[in-house]
Amino acid sequence: MASYDIDGEKKDIVGLGKMIIDTRSVSWSIPHLHFLVSRNAGIFEAICLEFGLVSTGNTQEESAERLVEHTIYHIGAVISNGTGFKELKEVALNGFMDSYWGAYRHIEFCLAETKRDLSHEIESRIVSAVHLSRVFGSVSP
Repeated sequence: MASYDIDGEKKDIVGLGKMIIDTRSVSWSIPHLHFLVSRNAGIFEAICLEFGLVSTGNTQEESAERLVEHTIYHIGAVISNGTGFKELKEVALNGFMDSYWGAYRHIEFCLAETKRDLSHEIESRIVSAVHLSRVFGSVSP
């Protein structure tokens, strides 16, 4: 995608994404969480922009999968051992990831010029799944 100077360090951003955490079993919900994936010397690093969590892997997919697992574990630990949802909200809103957010927004807007941004990609998958569901029966996106 592109290189960005984030907090004085050059990051070669190669991917971005959103996590949707299912919280149907509790009285609150977690908003969509966002992440960037960077590559440095053949290692991929995925970072959750809301919580600053980091996971690495040998591929983009591996680092993102590990980040999802890490994030779910983190949320559970904060709910069980911390101050709960209040702590998650405070961390997400404290602004320590603002430089990463700037890179994320820049990439999303550049991709949006040609409708290749993440939001349109997800929307297209959902619309396709709904269409297939109407034609063939129940289908998950």
